[in-house]
Amino acid sequence: MTSGRLSRYLNLRVAALLLPLALAAPGGGLATTLQRFDLAQLTDNATQIFVGRCHSAKTEIESEQVYTHYLFSVEQMIKGDPAQEVHVHLLGGKFQGVRHTIVGMPTFVPGERIVLFLTALDDRGHAWPVGLGQGKFRIVFAAASNEEPRVFQSLSSSAEFLTLTDHAAKPAAEALETDGLYLSEFLSRVRDLTGAGGTDDKPNAR
Repeated sequence: MTSGRLSRYLNLRVAALLLPLALAAPGGGLATTLQRFDLAQLTDNATQIFVGRCHSAKTEIESEQVYTHYLFSVEQMIKGDPAQEVHVHLLGGKFQGVRHTIVGMPTFVPGERIVLFLTALDDRGHAWPVGLGQGKFRIVFAAASNEEPRVFQSLSSSAEFLTLTDHAAKPAAEALETDGLYLSEFLSRVRDLTGAGGTDDKPNAR
């Protein structure tokens, strides 16, 4: 796939979540410019938000491109229809020595616990993380086993983030104010934004 076709492909698949710029970069990756979302925008743009664990990651070739198929077990569905599992099919990965990297696209490791914000299904029946890596929050446990885990957003250092204000774009701050919050506090804020506040579930087990 040429860089022009790939740019059009990404703009179609991630419509409204990417600024209209996806340029070929050295090494077979993409230089990606993204609109920076705050927590309210992430929540509003998400059709599904859940706390879960990556169960498996399997790469494959489709239409001459490398994809990774992730399977997540759901611990809590914060927004969206109840489900025990969620499948996510993302462009990029490594298959039989062929690596395809999309700058800004999150990756997941089996066993990793996350809070994930997903878009509605696209025309292929696939959901994407809202704002690519912006839609992934890692759940990180402290060394002390009795301390509640915290959440951190997973952002690519190679992606450029812009904030849109009054139809103008400017460089965005790297981290959200929610970075490092305790998981329960983070989920409480998300529930408040969805209008579903007041749930006391705390998925803190390792």
